[in-house]
Amino acid sequence: MGRVSFGLWAAMALILVPLAGAQSYTVTDLGTLAGGFDSAATAINEEGQVAGFSEINHLDDHAFVWTSAGGMQDLGTLGGTSSFAYGINNSGQVVGQSYRSDGSFGAFLWTKDGGMQDLGTLGGASAGAYGINNLGQVVGMSYTEVGSDTSHAFLWTASTGMQDLGALGGESSLATAINNSGEVVGTFTQSGDPYYHSFLWTQKGGMQQIDPPAAVGSQPSAISPSGTIVGYGEQPSSLRSIGFVRSPAGKFTSLGSMGNSPNKPFGISESLQVVGEASPTTGSFGFLWTKANGLQNLNDLVSGQYGIYSGEAINRFGQIAATGAPDALLLTPIQ
Repeated sequence: MGRVSFGLWAAMALILVPLAGAQSYTVTDLGTLAGGFDSAATAINEEGQVAGFSEINHLDDHAFVWTSAGGMQDLGTLGGTSSFAYGINNSGQVVGQSYRSDGSFGAFLWTKDGGMQDLGTLGGASAGAYGINNLGQVVGMSYTEVGSDTSHAFLWTASTGMQDLGALGGESSLATAINNSGEVVGTFTQSGDPYYHSFLWTQKGGMQQIDPPAAVGSQPSAISPSGTIVGYGEQPSSLRSIGFVRSPAGKFTSLGSMGNSPNKPFGISESLQVVGEASPTTGSFGFLWTKANGLQNLNDLVSGQYGIYSGEAINRFGQIAATGAPDALLLTPIQ
């Protein structure tokens, strides 16, 4: 459903290796849209439907939704040449960002019956949608004035339209994910500070900063139904990105690292399985993290060569939307 220094975390950055008895997966190559050469997965719902984007020629990409019954469907654009899907809910509604013919881009909501709908802006020329929950609530970012590079996180609903969530007094903000309780996570920037910072927004409490202790900056990627947040930040000494899990009570846990490589988590399931991307100097690989087994290379959990370089999202059944070389992939646990 529906991409820091941790100072004190340094001692927690252990080198972790896959353990015996690890979960294994079958792999479905989702292919590409007609004319395409590669594709990327970005989101998965509980029905095993996958959203993402695929090349359609050497210059342009189109958003897609993939289902086991219908394969990969082209979602089109808002009149321009390219579009990108970033979120999908259990009803098969898809959100993303699409370029218009004038070069601006719009936040879209796609439905099977209505096609691609432009959600508007907060006053600027462009906007993008990056998360959707099962109630059809959409989050993302929008520029606030024409000609300005100031952007604010938004929450969109069919009844109220686009609501400005603010920026905690900073310059800009962007919402990345929303759960079914309406809790929103994202990033914001402050004047004179080169780092992004994490926020949690709720209807009752508004926007609050939730950086890990001693962090120079952080970015949240996803939030579980229960309010557990995953994200990543940079250690002050090395500026190496390390993933974190934040409990609803505000407790932070480091994901550690494999071979001292940086990592970025992108998705979390109800059972707190985390997927993302690790980036050693030898090349990126997708990972699965669990409390029991720590970090595991997804390439070690499948039979065959798929070049999995990113795990993007995971559903409650443990299915993973991943990106390999060169296609979007669906990993399904072998029971």
